[in-house]
Order: sequence, then structure tokens, then C-alpha cells
Amino acid sequence: MPKIEQKIAQAKSKLLVEYPYFGTLASRIKLQVNEDIQSFKSNGKELHYSPDFFERITLEEMEFVFANASMHTAL
Repeated sequence: MPKIEQKIAQAKSKLLVEYPYFGTLASRIKLQVNEDIQSFKSNGKELHYSPDFFERITLEEMEFVFANASMHTAL
């Protein structure tokens, strides 16, 4: 799973540089692997994700996932 962890770190870093507000919020969200879901879900405090989904998506799509989770935090 190091490949996914590296991709997660890259997406969070890129989001932090390009959109500091969302990147800051995303960096504080706790990540949880969840094999029982198809993609991801967030309640604003935790982001549950399917490792298979995270392997398939692009870095830009993963940035969207973290931005989406950040909005749950903000709202």
C-alpha cells in the first residue's frame, strides 16, 4: 500500500500549494481504509476510502476527493 500512501501525500501537497484553505482542511482529516465501499465517503472528520478506488483514480481526481472532504469540514 505504499503506492497509495505516496499518491495521497502528493494529492494533499498539491492541494495545499494550489488551494491552501482546502489543503489545510484536508491535511487534518483522518483517513480510514474501508473495503466495504466502492469509492469514498466523508463526514468532515474522517475520510473512508476504498483502496481499489484510490489506485484507479488520477492524482487530480484524488485532489477532488480531498477538496470534497474539506467542504464537509467547512460546512
